[in-house]
Order: sequence, then C-alpha cells, then structure tokens
Amino acid sequence: MILLVTLLKGLAKALRYWQPIAFLVLVQLVLAWLVASPLTMEMHRAWDHSTIAHDPEILPAMQGIAMDELMLAGQERFESLYNPLFMAIAGVIYVLFSMLVLAGVLPLYAGLDLKFNWERFWGNASRYFRPFIGLAVLAALLFWAADLASELVDAFVKDALAGSDDEFSVFVTGTLAVGAFRFLLFSLIVLVFQYAKVIAAAEGLRNIIYLTRKAFGFVSRFFVVAVILFSLLGLIEFGIVALDAAVWNYALPGADSLFGWGWLVLVMLLLSAVKLSFFSSQVLLYTEISRRASEGVRVELNSGSYETLV
Repeated sequence: MILLVTLLKGLAKALRYWQPIAFLVLVQLVLAWLVASPLTMEMHRAWDHSTIAHDPEILPAMQGIAMDELMLAGQERFESLYNPLFMAIAGVIYVLFSMLVLAGVLPLYAGLDLKFNWERFWGNASRYFRPFIGLAVLAALLFWAADLASELVDAFVKDALAGSDDEFSVFVTGTLAVGAFRFLLFSLIVLVFQYAKVIAAAEGLRNIIYLTRKAFGFVSRFFVVAVILFSLLGLIEFGIVALDAAVWNYALPGADSLFGWGWLVLVMLLLSAVKLSFFSSQVLLYTEISRRASEGVRVELNSGSYETLV
C-alpha cells in the first residue's frame, strides 16, 4: 500500500535528518520564553505588592484564593500591556522560521543524500524561502475568498430553507451543509498549498502560480489519499495535544518546575517531528506517484482500488 509505505519512509527520513527538528524546537523555546516571561514577571510583581503574601497569620487560610486572584491580575495586566505586541511578534516569527525550515529541508527529503548537510540546508532555504512566502500570501487571499464564499452559501441555504415550518431541521440542515462546504473548501486550499511547497522542492520550481496550478491538479486527482495522509497527521497531533493538556492539568507540579520545562520540550519535539515527518511523507508520496506516472504503471491507493496513470 503506497500510503503506508510513504508514511513509514517519511518518518524514517525525517528522524534521520534530526537537525531541523532540533532547530525548530529551539525557535519554539525562545518564543515560549519571550511570551511567558512578561506573564511571570507580572505575577511575581502582583504577589510582592500583596499584603496577604506578607502576613503570616492570613496567608495559610487565604493562600489558594490569593494565588487565584493574583494570577488573574497578573494575566490581565500581561494581556493589557504585552499580549498584542508579543503574541503578534511570536506568531510572525514562528511562521517565518517554520517556512525557513521547510524551505531548507524539503529538497533534502526529495533527494538521495543519507547525511544532513547544513550548507545545502541554508542554500535550499535561500532559494525557496521567497516562493514559500509568496505561496503563503496567495493562500491567505484564497482563505479570505473562501470565507466570503462560505458566507454566501450560508445566506443562500438560509433563504432556501426559510419557508420550512420545522425550525430545528432547518437549523441542522443549514449548519451541516455550510459546515461541510467550509470544511471541504478549506481542506482543499490547505492541501493544495502544502503540495505546492512539495512540488517546488521535488522539481526545483519557484513560480507560485504554476506551482499552485500543478498542486491543484495533483490534489484533485488524488484527493482521497491526500486527505487520508492529512487526517492521520491531524489525529496524531490531536493525541499529543490532548495528552499534553491532561498532563498539565493533573500531573505537572508547576510550569516553572524542571519537569514542567522538560515536558514542554518533549511535546515540542514530538509535534515538530510529526510535522516534518508528514511533509517528508508528502514529498515521498508525490515523487513515487510521479515516478510511476512516468512509467505508465498503476498506483495502489488502497488494498482494493487502483488508478491507472498514463
């Protein structure tokens, strides 16, 4: 089964090139420190100026309530003073560094090198970073257009069902129809621009319009297998995030503890490894299908169906 083979090979290749994963985690740690430091400072400042914190008679009875109030006060002050600026900076930096890492590592996934090479990584990054930025801008414009289209479909469905007497059925039908349309449209855009990056790295192309057209053709032809691979990534990431939330809520002694920071690093490593493994699998899937297409052989999409590529 081509999907299973590419998934396993993609994971192996991503883990073989562990340096970009470590680099991405390092960037995330710096951004986490950048965002968390102001919140921690405000909480400590609020605690230092609290009368409860310095009263040995009241503190034992009121410590839980005081800590909740001080954490809320520190968070509110952080949000009013730092959050818009720091979150915007952190978001932009993370997106840019993520695209930089992808621009550097995707051509390596498409190649046959067995060892990671920083010189080739930075060379690839300098070559493909600008096209990836262009693809991101184009994707943002299409997301905006898709959102407008979803609003139009929503209005059309509501008008079409306005004469019905069963308000609950109208609500459910309209919600499901608009939700399905929005999900399919947004999923198509995400997949197209992911494979546009893959095709750029696999074939050495940089024209964003041509890449988008070619990626749309590939995704529309192999939509099922592309969605399955994308869904597997989503399920794995959801499992990691759910486990992380459970550990933070029930197991960790505190965010400032050594174990807390260790767990944070582990989660970042897992998420970064899954993300790059997924892109590696996409590269291998595209190159394998393209190779078989050039040979005119059939591609096995699952155990019972085939598609002839001629």
